Amino acid sequence: MIHLGRHYRRSLLARFPRFVPAADRVRIMIERHPAATILGVRFMYGLRTAGPASIGTTRLTLLEFIPLNAVGAMLWSACWVGAGDLLGRAAEHLLGDLARIERELFGGARVVVVVGVVALKVWRGRGRGSR
Repeated sequence: MIHLGRHYRRSLLARFPRFVPAADRVRIMIERHPAATILGVRFMYGLRTAGPASIGTTRLTLLEFIPLNAVGAMLWSACWVGAGDLLGRAAEHLLGDLARIERELFGGARVVVVVGVVALKVWRGRGRGSR
């Protein structure tokens, strides 16, 4: 996306005018705090799409952008994995042994599917035999 911002700045913003306010915000933030903006742009609602292209419109070099972007990606991923783990543990605490519940739920679903398939075959077989 940074290359798109470098080469197609005006045409991108003309094609997607709804990104203009976000692009302007990112450009201003990059000028004030480049490292913090690159690390944080993934976490800011509405800037995940326009952010990298807006960063490309600044004077920031690829050698400055790539390491900060990689660290930002790792932080963002770690936050979402951590949130998923935390929510999973909370659900397990509230519901008890989730693995047991899951086995029982999917075991019961298998029984329902097998019984349904057998019943369907028997029902279709009766219709053919009466002709």
